[in-house]
Amino acid sequence: MKQSPAAGSVLVVNDWQVVQIGHRNDAEREIALGIAERRREQRRTRHQPGTDPRRTS
Repeated sequence: MKQSPAAGSVLVVNDWQVVQIGHRNDAEREIALGIAERRREQRRTRHQPGTDPRRTS
């Protein structure tokens, strides 16, 4: 016996599949590598006394 959804309810169906992992081209890969390096450097300097990653000079 099937029950129908209650009035005013929302039925959500998810079916996810991985389409692609990685970058579309070398330019995207280079950008991602640069972002990752900057984030590593920010984490490394964040915990050093006397350094403030928000300051540029």
